[in-house]
Amino acid sequence: MKKMLSTIVKLTAGAALLFALGSCDNGTTNNNDGDELSAFNGSPSYAVKWDGTFNPDYSSDGVKIEMVSDGTVAATSKGAMALNNAAGSTMVGENAGFFGSKTAVNFVDTGGAWGGLFFHLDPQLDLSSVDKIYVAVKGDLNGTKYFGLKLQSGDPDPSFEVNFLKYPASNGGDGWTIYTVPVSEFTNGGVDMSQFLGLGLWNPNLVDGTTEERDKPENYPALTDVKLCVAFE
Repeated sequence: MKKMLSTIVKLTAGAALLFALGSCDNGTTNNNDGDELSAFNGSPSYAVKWDGTFNPDYSSDGVKIEMVSDGTVAATSKGAMALNNAAGSTMVGENAGFFGSKTAVNFVDTGGAWGGLFFHLDPQLDLSSVDKIYVAVKGDLNGTKYFGLKLQSGDPDPSFEVNFLKYPASNGGDGWTIYTVPVSEFTNGGVDMSQFLGLGLWNPNLVDGTTEERDKPENYPALTDVKLCVAFE
């Protein structure tokens, strides 16, 4: 009996140890709780500057790609478009942002249908030297499981889209979460980064699935005061 009790005690202690080890946080949890994420340590070379409002007729040059080091403008948009869905969406450039002044856009969408924003550059920009894309997010995503990041080197193709929420996240502080997407995801999808044309941030959705699975009115969440920034390294 003593031998049996001793064995039970040892097994119980071993199980408790395994549970404790399994419960430890290694600091690399990939979720949206910034307090559990490792600190962001990227050094972007280029940042998107959202300078102005969005015009569906492409009449303004409201977006610029700037060098982070000295603010040199590398490229300017021939326009920037907010995709106004049936329910309505608005995008406004912010005076602040994670990657510097005016690097944030305020993404507001009343939900119920597709929506988002994109821009095209004129002329196109050689970004073949970069290998990472950062998307910084601040605000309540309201249950969003899918948020499209689409890059283009042609209109409409070559282009490729990913759900940036599925990629490794880090803590930028002050409520910012930064997602890191390898550029290879887009080049493997056919995008030529030496002829970068533009990008889209669009179609936030409560379902991470196929287009058919996502494209239902009840799956498009309302978003208010969500700040988005994009940079390249």
